[in-house]
Amino acid sequence: MAENQKLTRFDTGIDKLNKMLSGGFPEDSVIMLLGPPGIGKSSFCMQAAYRNAVKGTKVLYLTTGASPESVKETMKEFGFNLQQNEKNIIFIDGYSWREGSRKNENAGYVLKNMTNLTEAIVIIKKALSDNDFKNGLVIVDSASDFVMYADKRPLFKFFQILIAEIRENPKTIGLISIEEGMHDLKDVSTITYLADGELQFEFNGENRFFKVNKMAQTHHTLDPINFEINKGKVV
Repeated sequence: MAENQKLTRFDTGIDKLNKMLSGGFPEDSVIMLLGPPGIGKSSFCMQAAYRNAVKGTKVLYLTTGASPESVKETMKEFGFNLQQNEKNIIFIDGYSWREGSRKNENAGYVLKNMTNLTEAIVIIKKALSDNDFKNGLVIVDSASDFVMYADKRPLFKFFQILIAEIRENPKTIGLISIEEGMHDLKDVSTITYLADGELQFEFNGENRFFKVNKMAQTHHTLDPINFEINKGKVV
């Protein structure tokens, strides 16, 4: 598809990636973040959330690997000082259930487990509707928890609906991380097929790098981009 210069593009959080993508991730797209555990996908998500939130962009952040409080504390430790912009990040807690915690059930948006995919969609839709979501960023970190705990047959339908819900909100993008090496390759391929973009994170034994395997409405190379994690920041 030819690149449309009038597209709204969202800050990826990394300047050299913004440059490769003609300014950032294109609006109305959902991008999969693929890579092994510990490669830096969560750091990437936090950095993208911060860079967009401080610009006034609304961010809906579904976290499954840590509680919302922990994510916010980690962002502060990394130097992502949200200050007056913290209100721009709306969290969905997909973590506390695994600790048997009930303390957050009546606070904000909370998933009771990862197997009830219908409930997850209802909560995501409610969060989008409650916050009049448009011109925003939706983050799911990580989709792997849904893949691990949910039955396969409804799982792919869940991702179809999730991606459709993100796209229905005007000028909004989604970032969905998934762990490589933990799931059946066919399952991962099926899920990534549904997305508009794919950012692959890799480690060659010496360096971390990522490459853009596909990105809708964007001319880009397939050349790898080296990156480092410096005090939590992706540079």
